[in-house]
Amino acid sequence: MTTPTTTSAALRDDDPLMEAIALAVWEQCERQDYRTTNDDPRNIAAVAATVARALLLPDTTADDPGPEPEPWPTPEEAYADAPHPRDEFDWLISQADAGKRNREWWLRRAAAVDRRSANLPPDHRLRDEHALELAHFLIELDGATVTGDPRRYVRRQYLYWARNN
Repeated sequence: MTTPTTTSAALRDDDPLMEAIALAVWEQCERQDYRTTNDDPRNIAAVAATVARALLLPDTTADDPGPEPEPWPTPEEAYADAPHPRDEFDWLISQADAGKRNREWWLRRAAAVDRRSANLPPDHRLRDEHALELAHFLIELDGATVTGDPRRYVRRQYLYWARNN
Protein backbone atom coordinates (compact mmCIF):
# COMPACT_ATOMS: atom_id res chain seq x y z
CA MET A 1 0.00 0.00 0.00
CA THR A 2 1.49 3.36 -0.96
CA THR A 3 1.12 6.40 1.18
CA PRO A 4 -1.04 9.04 -0.48
CA THR A 5 0.38 12.52 -0.69
CA THR A 6 -1.69 15.28 0.80
CA THR A 7 -1.28 19.01 0.90
CA SER A 8 -2.60 21.46 3.41
CA ALA A 9 -4.82 22.89 0.66
CA ALA A 10 -6.89 19.70 0.87
CA LEU A 11 -7.85 20.53 4.46
CA ARG A 12 -10.68 23.01 4.77
CA ASP A 13 -12.11 24.27 8.04
CA ASP A 14 -15.51 25.07 6.52
CA ASP A 15 -16.21 21.60 5.12
CA PRO A 16 -18.91 19.81 7.19
CA LEU A 17 -17.99 16.42 5.70
CA MET A 18 -14.37 16.86 6.71
CA GLU A 19 -15.43 17.95 10.20
CA ALA A 20 -17.66 14.90 10.58
CA ILE A 21 -14.95 12.54 9.36
CA ALA A 22 -12.34 14.10 11.65
CA LEU A 23 -14.67 13.77 14.64
CA ALA A 24 -15.52 10.15 13.78
CA VAL A 25 -11.86 9.24 13.30
CA TRP A 26 -11.09 10.93 16.62
CA GLU A 27 -13.78 8.91 18.40
CA GLN A 28 -13.26 5.54 16.70
CA CYS A 29 -9.52 5.19 16.09
CA GLU A 30 -6.64 4.67 18.46
CA ARG A 31 -4.59 7.75 19.40
CA GLN A 32 -1.16 8.28 20.87
CA ASP A 33 -1.85 11.83 22.02
CA TYR A 34 -4.08 14.78 21.20
CA ARG A 35 -2.78 15.32 17.66
CA THR A 36 -1.70 11.85 16.50
CA THR A 37 -4.04 9.12 15.26
CA ASN A 38 -2.34 5.76 15.35
CA ASP A 39 -4.45 3.18 13.54
CA ASP A 40 -4.59 1.01 10.46
CA PRO A 41 -5.40 3.20 7.42
CA ARG A 42 -8.17 0.76 6.49
CA ASN A 43 -9.90 1.46 9.82
CA ILE A 44 -9.67 5.19 9.19
CA ALA A 45 -11.02 4.67 5.65
CA ALA A 46 -13.89 2.55 7.01
CA VAL A 47 -14.82 5.29 9.47
CA ALA A 48 -14.61 7.93 6.74
CA ALA A 49 -16.77 5.87 4.38
CA THR A 50 -19.38 5.30 7.09
CA VAL A 51 -19.57 9.02 7.85
CA ALA A 52 -19.70 9.93 4.16
CA ARG A 53 -22.53 7.48 3.54
CA ALA A 54 -24.46 8.80 6.53
CA LEU A 55 -24.08 12.42 5.45
CA LEU A 56 -24.32 12.10 1.68
CA LEU A 57 -26.84 9.31 1.12
CA PRO A 58 -30.53 9.71 1.99
CA ASP A 59 -31.87 7.72 4.92
CA THR A 60 -34.19 5.15 3.40
CA THR A 61 -34.83 3.22 6.61
CA ALA A 62 -37.39 5.60 8.06
CA ASP A 63 -40.88 5.97 6.63
CA ASP A 64 -41.34 9.35 8.30
CA PRO A 65 -38.07 11.22 8.76
CA GLY A 66 -39.80 13.63 11.14
CA PRO A 67 -39.32 17.36 11.36
CA GLU A 68 -36.12 19.00 10.27
CA PRO A 69 -33.84 19.69 13.22
CA GLU A 70 -33.38 23.28 14.30
CA PRO A 71 -30.46 24.97 12.61
CA TRP A 72 -27.31 25.26 14.69
CA PRO A 73 -27.23 28.65 16.43
CA THR A 74 -24.28 30.94 15.91
CA PRO A 75 -22.28 31.90 19.01
CA GLU A 76 -23.90 35.34 18.90
CA GLU A 77 -27.39 33.80 18.91
CA ALA A 78 -26.63 31.22 21.57
CA TYR A 79 -24.99 33.62 24.02
CA ALA A 80 -26.96 36.80 23.34
CA ASP A 81 -28.52 36.84 26.82
CA ALA A 82 -25.72 35.07 28.67
CA PRO A 83 -24.41 36.64 31.86
CA HIS A 84 -21.04 38.37 31.90
CA PRO A 85 -18.23 35.77 31.72
CA ARG A 86 -16.84 36.81 35.14
CA ASP A 87 -20.29 36.29 36.74
CA GLU A 88 -20.61 32.92 35.03
CA PHE A 89 -17.17 31.78 36.22
CA ASP A 90 -17.95 32.99 39.77
CA TRP A 91 -21.12 30.84 39.70
CA LEU A 92 -19.17 27.85 38.35
CA ILE A 93 -16.56 28.18 41.10
CA SER A 94 -19.18 28.49 43.84
CA GLN A 95 -21.06 25.42 42.59
CA ALA A 96 -17.85 23.40 42.20
CA ASP A 97 -16.76 24.36 45.72
CA ALA A 98 -20.16 23.17 46.97
CA GLY A 99 -19.71 19.85 45.14
CA LYS A 100 -22.57 20.54 42.71
CA ARG A 101 -21.28 19.48 39.29
CA ASN A 102 -24.47 18.36 37.59
CA ARG A 103 -25.41 18.60 33.91
CA GLU A 104 -26.30 22.29 34.23
CA TRP A 105 -22.85 22.98 35.66
CA TRP A 106 -21.11 21.13 32.81
CA LEU A 107 -23.30 22.84 30.20
CA ARG A 108 -22.63 26.29 31.60
CA ARG A 109 -18.92 25.57 31.89
CA ALA A 110 -18.74 24.31 28.29
CA ALA A 111 -20.72 27.34 27.11
CA ALA A 112 -18.57 29.82 29.04
CA VAL A 113 -15.37 28.34 27.62
CA ASP A 114 -16.88 28.15 24.12
CA ARG A 115 -17.99 31.77 24.35
CA ARG A 116 -14.56 32.96 25.47
CA SER A 117 -12.88 30.83 22.81
CA ALA A 118 -15.21 32.31 20.17
CA ASN A 119 -14.12 35.79 21.35
CA LEU A 120 -17.45 36.86 22.80
CA PRO A 121 -16.16 39.08 24.44
CA PRO A 122 -12.55 39.03 23.19
CA ASP A 123 -10.29 37.05 25.48
CA HIS A 124 -7.46 34.89 24.25
CA ARG A 125 -6.58 33.07 27.47
CA LEU A 126 -8.60 29.97 26.69
CA ARG A 127 -7.91 27.83 23.67
CA ASP A 128 -10.17 26.10 21.21
CA GLU A 129 -8.90 22.70 22.37
CA HIS A 130 -10.34 23.26 25.85
CA ALA A 131 -13.70 24.22 24.37
CA LEU A 132 -13.66 21.08 22.22
CA GLU A 133 -12.77 18.86 25.17
CA LEU A 134 -15.68 20.22 27.20
CA ALA A 135 -18.03 19.91 24.23
CA HIS A 136 -17.04 16.24 23.80
CA PHE A 137 -17.55 15.68 27.53
CA LEU A 138 -21.05 17.21 27.44
CA ILE A 139 -21.97 15.15 24.36
CA GLU A 140 -20.79 12.00 26.12
CA LEU A 141 -22.62 13.01 29.32
CA ASP A 142 -25.84 13.46 27.32
CA GLY A 143 -25.32 10.29 25.29
CA ALA A 144 -25.82 12.35 22.14
CA THR A 145 -24.64 11.64 18.62
CA VAL A 146 -23.19 14.72 16.96
CA THR A 147 -21.58 15.14 13.57
CA GLY A 148 -19.61 18.20 12.70
CA ASP A 149 -18.32 20.76 15.16
CA PRO A 150 -19.23 19.60 18.69
CA ARG A 151 -19.21 23.18 19.92
CA ARG A 152 -22.41 23.77 17.95
CA TYR A 153 -24.06 21.16 20.18
CA VAL A 154 -23.03 23.15 23.26
CA ARG A 155 -24.47 26.32 21.72
CA ARG A 156 -27.78 24.65 20.90
CA GLN A 157 -28.08 23.08 24.34
CA TYR A 158 -27.15 26.36 26.07
CA LEU A 159 -29.68 28.32 24.02
CA TYR A 160 -32.39 25.78 24.88
CA TRP A 161 -31.42 25.84 28.57
CA ALA A 162 -31.28 29.68 28.67
CA ARG A 163 -34.75 29.98 27.12
CA ASN A 164 -36.26 27.53 29.61
CA ASN A 165 -34.57 28.59 32.87
